[in-house]
Amino acid sequence: MRLAAIYNTMPKKLNNSFKFVASDLNSKIRLDLLLANNFDKFSRSQWTDQVTRGNVKLNNRIVKPSAKVSNQDTVSGYLPEIDSSNKLTSPDVMPKVLYKDDDVIVINKPAGLLSHALSNKSANSVAGAFSSEVKDKDPLRAGIVHRLDKQTSGVMILARNIQAKKFLQDQFKSRKVKKVYTALVHGHLQSNEARLELPIARSNNNPQKMIISKQGKPAISEYNIIKQYQDYTLVSVKIMTGRTHQIRVQMAYIGNPVAGDLLYGHNKYDPLIDRQFLHASELTIELPSKHKKTFRAPLADDLKAILKDLK
Repeated sequence: MRLAAIYNTMPKKLNNSFKFVASDLNSKIRLDLLLANNFDKFSRSQWTDQVTRGNVKLNNRIVKPSAKVSNQDTVSGYLPEIDSSNKLTSPDVMPKVLYKDDDVIVINKPAGLLSHALSNKSANSVAGAFSSEVKDKDPLRAGIVHRLDKQTSGVMILARNIQAKKFLQDQFKSRKVKKVYTALVHGHLQSNEARLELPIARSNNNPQKMIISKQGKPAISEYNIIKQYQDYTLVSVKIMTGRTHQIRVQMAYIGNPVAGDLLYGHNKYDPLIDRQFLHASELTIELPSKHKKTFRAPLADDLKAILKDLK
């Protein structure tokens, strides 16, 4: 089964430049949103500024960030500048703290926030938000023991010291952590519940994407239907492994991509949502104090609003 691509040529990056031709779009999509979804280490606001400055062109013309992109349109320009400093900055809206002790901090991460900075060292991130409460010399991933995609919201646990970091990391590596997500997917599933054992590898054609491949690493998920709508299904997904984009890749492969997911989905801009409907709703883990706890995060407000509008 072929997964549709958002572009039919690999973005060319030379001296921070890129160029690609949009394809497989079922409807027009804003230029800044398209860029944010395909180069997600940069925020949508960064891309809005980049387009406004004239550093991105649509069909070789300077346009507004709100310009709509159609199939066969050519998008070219330069990536936003990367700050070379080592400073991590706190986000404008701090994640809500669900639990805190001497060893860990458990939060409800909002969508749009990086778990940690990568090459963009000044990016707003969870690590930056709590850097003052964590004793960890890692300049970019202080306290980070696992990650959520930028546009995924929900439960996330941080370690406040090196000993706690190793203790928690060992549990993730040995698959002792229970992780449950809530997702809205397109269409109706063939079974009310199922176990997906679909190995995942990085795409050779597009390094930003993951694919289902026999040569990939084992990836196991189990889903249960929560509620069916006319064109969508709300599911609970338990993952036993933590591969990059695991739920998004597997659900797309079986023909039910996550709603709002432009990278793996139908590549159709949905006016009801500007990010994938994926929320880390539950995390069960043993703390360094030897107490096993389950943490839950309520569905984000933007996702609740979407469900109210569905039939």
